[in-house]
Formats: sequence, C-alpha cells, structure tokens
Amino acid sequence: MSIATLAALPLILLPGQLSPFPSTDGILAGGADPSVVAVQEADGRYGYYVVSTGRGISISYSRDLKDWRRIGRVFTEDVPRWAQDDVPKANGIWAPDLSFHKGLYYLYYSVSSFGSQRSVIGLTVNKTLDPTSPDYRWLDRGKVIESWPGKCDFNAIDPALFVDRDGTWYLFFGSFWSGIKLVQLDAATGKPHENAAIMPVAARPRHPTHAVEAAYAIFHEGYYYLFVSWDRCCDGADSDYRVMVGRSRKITGPYVDADGRALLDGGGTRVLAGSERWRGPGHNSVLTTEKGQWLVHHTYDVQNLRAQRVLQIRPLSWTADGWPKVGEPIFEPKLRPSRSVLKTDATAGDSPAATVDLGRLTSPVVIQGNDVTGYRDPAAVYHEGTFYVYMTLTTIDPDGLIYAQTAWSKSRDLLHWTDPKPFTPKDRSKNYSSPGNIIRDGEDFVLCLQAKVVVGNGPPRRISVLCRPGDFRFQSVSDFSHLNGQVKVFG
Repeated sequence: MSIATLAALPLILLPGQLSPFPSTDGILAGGADPSVVAVQEADGRYGYYVVSTGRGISISYSRDLKDWRRIGRVFTEDVPRWAQDDVPKANGIWAPDLSFHKGLYYLYYSVSSFGSQRSVIGLTVNKTLDPTSPDYRWLDRGKVIESWPGKCDFNAIDPALFVDRDGTWYLFFGSFWSGIKLVQLDAATGKPHENAAIMPVAARPRHPTHAVEAAYAIFHEGYYYLFVSWDRCCDGADSDYRVMVGRSRKITGPYVDADGRALLDGGGTRVLAGSERWRGPGHNSVLTTEKGQWLVHHTYDVQNLRAQRVLQIRPLSWTADGWPKVGEPIFEPKLRPSRSVLKTDATAGDSPAATVDLGRLTSPVVIQGNDVTGYRDPAAVYHEGTFYVYMTLTTIDPDGLIYAQTAWSKSRDLLHWTDPKPFTPKDRSKNYSSPGNIIRDGEDFVLCLQAKVVVGNGPPRRISVLCRPGDFRFQSVSDFSHLNGQVKVFG
C-alpha cells in the first residue's frame, strides 16, 4: 500500500461517508441526488439547505452555496421502519425532494434497492430546517405511492413535488421501466387523491434499458420545463449520466425538446453531460432566488473518485429561444484537514511540541487505498516525537463482502507515513472500526473504537471498545470473552 507524501488526512467538503470501492454502499455516499432550498434568515441573508441520498437522509448547510457543512440527518434510522418492512433489502434512502409550502417543509423520499422495482415513496414534514429551533421535528406521514414487480409498469422512486400557479399539487416520479409519471396530489395530505390517474410524461421506449429518471419541473416564461436524467448514474468514471430537458404549455404535457421530439418518445435536449474531469452529472434540482438560478446536481470527480458522487452547482441561464443552459461550476470540491488530525496538540499528546502549524502544509496527506482497500475515520495523537494516526481499514474480498479493521500509521514530520498496519482481526462478525478520541490516562493512552457483536439470539448491535496500547500500536482485540482487563466493552 503506497502513502502519498502530502500533508494531512482528507475530509471531503461534501456530506456523507467516503467509499474506496464501487459497492452498494457507494450509492449512499457523497452528495448524491441533491435537492436544495433557500431560507431567508434573521439577518436578512439567505441560508441554503441541501438534502441528499444516504442513510437517514443527510442535511447540509451553506451561507454562500460554496462552503457546505453537514448539520445532521432527517431520520435516526437508516430507513424508516415502515419502509424497511415494505422493502427489506433497502439500506438507505434515495433521492429526497425538499420544498416549502403552506408553512411546512415537505420532504418526499424514496426507498428501494438497486435495480429493483419494489419501491416506495414516503413523505415527512417539518416546520423548520434549523436543528437548534424548538420547532425542529420531522413528522413522517408515511407512504405516498409504491410499485411492485408484475403489478405496475413504473418504479416508485425519484419523487419531485410541483405546486402549480393555481395551487394544484403534482408529484413527478419514476425511473427506468416505462419512464416518468405524474400524479395529482391532495394538498391537505401531500398524497394522491383516491383513484388519481397516473399520467406518463417522459419515456425512452426504444432504449435497451429505458434509462430515464430524476424528473424535476419548473415554470419559466409561459412554459413548464421538465428536466430528466438519462443513462448510468453510478458507475464512477464510466458513468454517462446526463441532464436532458423538454417543455410544454401544460404541466401534464406533452413535453417536447428543442427539435420538437416528444419526451414520451425518447426526445430530450441536452443541458449537461460529462467532461474529461466531471463524469455522470445528473439528478438535478433548480434553485431560484432574486439573485438568479442555479442547477444543483451531483457528479463524479475523476480526480477524487473515492468521494463518490459529489455536489456541484452551476449558474443557469436561458437562450434567446427559451432553453436552459448552464455555466461552469461555482466551486470545486475541496480537501480539508481532518478535525482528528487537528487534535495533534497538547490536549491529547504528551508535549506542547505536539502543537503543529498546519498552515505550512500546502496540500492534504492522502493515505492511499486501491480498488479493494480504503481508509477513513482518522484519529491522531502525538507521543515522544512521533505522530500516530489510527483509521478504519476497509477491504472488499473477491466474494464481494466488505470487512472493517482498525489500522495505524506513524510519522515524524507529517509528510512521510509508514504503511498502515491493522491491529484488529479481519472478522466480519465484529468489524472493528471508527477509532474515536485517544484519551490520556496517566502515563498511558486509551483508544476508543467501534465493533459489532451478537448477544445470544438477538440482533447485531454496535458497541464501543476501549483498548490500551502495546508499544503504542495497541493490543490486538481478538475475542470479547478474553478481555483480561486490558480492553473494556460497553454499549
């Protein structure tokens, strides 16, 4: 395993976990399928909130659309219980759609598993997006619509609410199969009227995979514009996802592209496609304020594929004949020093010399993985002239199973690091990972990490494990039944 001589372990600007290899977990990582709202705050300035695909739905916040920080998640569970019961294979929530109407924030979301038609769309609401407000509470209204193999011709994912100028509510949804659908909603419940008609609005009937999804609609100067995404969303540098558009005088269609081709017959005018660096841009929403409009979407950055699908924002303008066009990204994904690395001061270490001027380090250190290994969750400490970093080592075996261990590396100068060495066993039933703070205990140190354990016939549960170092590499944790007082388990 090579270690690049850079300067501090990276923390990607965008929310979500990093995944070092293609996997179903990768679908939930990064800043995929973003939906954005602008909120005017007490000082008169706008704050911006983005929700994105992930476990529990991640929420991020910015004051300038460029610097984003994750502020929480919508659900404490990875998937709401009702949806998990309906779709047992689901391990996260896809494609949330966020908007504000009638004093509430409406968040539609979808639950499915990759390539499956067994899917559900749900709805949760909140009075505020500020997690510090006493009014902050997500109230889940449950199922909105669902799809079953053999029972319908659509896939109930990728919801997008549209409230028309006359106050009528509609929901766009659909992915692959027979394409994009539209259904009228009851504004009182946010759910379809009883026996509401499901109307087709876009499809690719002659495409071998019928790859169209991620509908999003806006109204502009007499036309309804329907954005959709075509082709492969989630194949890293090989992704050919792209944003297409059509327009109509009526919300229900028919939508046609700039050449007059019907979106229901595979038509679409290209808005955005991949480039040498940015691959698979798509699944967009549109942000509109008095300052302008922006296309908000995800993309892969070939310079940092480990980050998975990252958030990107581009200015949106209009051609003379009324078609949308986009400019260059308003920011590039940034690498920032991990907060764990910044803990290399006297609070955890054993000398004031542990205080390091990270400003002199001009680029981030990367402890580099490969196609089957990767590193995350760094924690650091300074001890007797040496910096130690503890991290989660993830590996994927030929059988496709993912394993997590805890590994360590050391450096004298923060520039040159030893090859990471695991000190916990490769045991999928335990999956030791996520080293946390390193605690000073007299002349010794204690490292806290996470593990998984099954007690009796109960379900797996995550616990915390405290262990003490052996020659500062920490003693191996091999079995919970032989702790010898050196390792303490709680949780």
